[in-house]
Amino acid sequence: MKVFFNNKIIDKNNATISVECNGFQYGIGFFTTLKYSDGICHFLQEHVKRLKNSLLKYNLKPPKINYEMIIKELIKENQLEIGRVKILHYLNENDTIGTYIKTDYYIEDNKPKILKVHKSLRGDNELYKHKSLNFFENVYYKKEAESQNFNEFLFLDYNNNILETCYSNIFFLKENTLFTPISTLPILNGIIRQQFIQNKFQNFKIIEKEINVDEIKSFSGCFLTNSINNIVPIEKIIYNQKIIHYSIISIDTFIKH
Repeated sequence: MKVFFNNKIIDKNNATISVECNGFQYGIGFFTTLKYSDGICHFLQEHVKRLKNSLLKYNLKPPKINYEMIIKELIKENQLEIGRVKILHYLNENDTIGTYIKTDYYIEDNKPKILKVHKSLRGDNELYKHKSLNFFENVYYKKEAESQNFNEFLFLDYNNNILETCYSNIFFLKENTLFTPISTLPILNGIIRQQFIQNKFQNFKIIEKEINVDEIKSFSGCFLTNSINNIVPIEKIIYNQKIIHYSIISIDTFIKH
């Protein structure tokens, strides 16, 4: 498999960094993940803009790179028709910015999921609003959820407001209105979330607000959004040992034809 690593396309086995690299030592860096299909890098400009904003927020200078050209060349080299693209920038030991871009084959998974509200509460850390290389918490909790035979944890803040899951933003449906946690909370403002709020997927009214966990039983439906699977319906949420059932929402409900 070929990857783009520091200005050249090479075999992934030859992409190596120093153990003294700040990205390795301290997790200093940011990444984004998007989908490639039908010859299109979906929402590439939006992903790049968020990635650059994260770098600038923490005083890291974004490199000048033609992301689209590189990704299309990797897709061609790796003979992929559909795939997942990961763009990663990290801080080297000499304070320069390194770049790693890879493409992998990926099958979209839109099967209804089961969530469980996690018992820990999240503080108001600015890093939660960025996809930093400090991603261990997300990966760990996703594996923990799967080990307990459900799909993801749903996280709350110290006021018991709903935030997001390990990898996705969340929306709730009541009649013809969608509710989603407001972006001032410690959540990632996901690219597909942004598209919903800008009304590019559907014709429902959108309300961003603080949603207390005790409200989840009042909604008729629920779904997740992320850049790989777009829309994923939620079948159940487990909260305080009780199961809240939702009507399975059809993905076609939100796609404009």
